[in-house]
Amino acid sequence: MIKNLLVISLLIIFLFGCNSSHKFGGINAQINRVISGQTIEIFVDKKNVSFRLMGLRIPSNINYDKKLAQQHLIQLLTSNYHYPLNSVIVKVETKLNQKDKYGRLTGYVWLNNQLINRKVLEGGWAIASLEYTDGKYDRDLLQGEEYARIMGNGIWKINH
Repeated sequence: MIKNLLVISLLIIFLFGCNSSHKFGGINAQINRVISGQTIEIFVDKKNVSFRLMGLRIPSNINYDKKLAQQHLIQLLTSNYHYPLNSVIVKVETKLNQKDKYGRLTGYVWLNNQLINRKVLEGGWAIASLEYTDGKYDRDLLQGEEYARIMGNGIWKINH
């Protein structure tokens, strides 16, 4: 009984107390395609570029279909397939002159004032990886992963 109350209390805190609706000045970008559960191709600055969602990674040591992570990201970006993917305009927070070792821009993706990086973690198809973040949204990302773990979403469901 006490354990159930604790879980419910934590869920209420996560759902209502930690909403990622920050205000910022991002760059508008059009989604071209979803390459993986952590990488998208966007049209920004008059060219197509690969963009890696910062603060998360798709685990390689867990046995699950990585296409599920990709499909989850597509669902998030298209509001459950309500809009064509290439019609979706997002805001990205990135430094256009900094790329990762694979030549991708890295940063945060926002859609309808929601941090998509966190939403991927909440779905449970990635784990938080704060090694290369700027620290700005680390708390949000960790809370997203914790939510998925508590709810048994994605990889957390598969591993139980």
